[in-house]
Amino acid sequence: MGWPDLAQAGGRALWDVRAAPPTEPIFWSQPCGEPRIVYMQAHRRQMKGIQRLLRGRPALILRGPIGCEDGPKYGPRWARYHRWSSWLYPEHELVFLCNTREAHEELARRGVPSHFCSQHGMVDESLFRVNTSVQKEFDAVYNAQMEPVKRHELATAVQSLALITYRIEVDPSYFRRARSQLSHAQWLNFDAAGAYHWLSPEEVGRSLARSKVGLILSAAEGANYATVEYLLSGLPVVTTRSRGGRSVLYDDRYVKVVEDDPAAVAAGVQELIARKLDPEVIRSGTIARIREHREVFLGILQSYVDSRGGGLDLRATWDRWFFNKLVRWRPIGELLGPADGSGKPAAE
Repeated sequence: MGWPDLAQAGGRALWDVRAAPPTEPIFWSQPCGEPRIVYMQAHRRQMKGIQRLLRGRPALILRGPIGCEDGPKYGPRWARYHRWSSWLYPEHELVFLCNTREAHEELARRGVPSHFCSQHGMVDESLFRVNTSVQKEFDAVYNAQMEPVKRHELATAVQSLALITYRIEVDPSYFRRARSQLSHAQWLNFDAAGAYHWLSPEEVGRSLARSKVGLILSAAEGANYATVEYLLSGLPVVTTRSRGGRSVLYDDRYVKVVEDDPAAVAAGVQELIARKLDPEVIRSGTIARIREHREVFLGILQSYVDSRGGGLDLRATWDRWFFNKLVRWRPIGELLGPADGSGKPAAE
């Protein structure tokens, strides 16, 4: 649909009817309240809901990626969205953050404001640290939700294996199959009676410390937070080839890319163990890469603040408004709530 057709169809009314309501929760935050800056991970109808909510209010809206977004449909879809958005809401500056350079270049080629800025840049590196006080019990650990995309079956040849999982209710048949295939593994979320419990970041960190290598076995997904958690904890990583963005943290010294084969995964684990890598080297190298993308993010924010005549120094106040991943699950309607001195909504 072109601009004339969109106008004849009611323009904003057509846009609004397909928008998420204010009560719908998504992952978002407001790093700055004045001038208004919103960072989110949202689908199109959710972004429409946010832009409708902020109608008439100048704002920088940063859209972070969800999952693997370097496929052929990504560029045309968001280029079309950006054209409509610019026409309907000229008061909004919409910028796309991309987990891969390929996704950024595709959007830029279509005239869409975008940056190669991995969501790994918003990870709090203090949450996961090298812990040498815990004895190593497992050759490898795999921290992944219980969905087929994670390909747990590729870990079947790793004999000394720990598993951390969540969202086991999403695909019960896949969960049952994985439990059967990996019956030799230690499922760390389950107690002796078989009851499941969620692991806090601190518990995940202690579990990682019990392992020598981290596994990532999906073929296509987003940046993948488990990858950065392994590396910040000083664990080398065995991964299959992948699309979506986790490779921005790869370093050949401590990341081994293997074929989609259980034997290759197991061999990769043993190779990394044999290297006797320094966990602090892994952690420090990972932090350096995280901060490269964080600096891109901060540069985008500061440029907008400066363009609006604000006197804020967002780098200097980083510790006041930053939190891990910089998104929380909550209704988009809270965007219109009062902001405190740090630029966060009062609900923070």
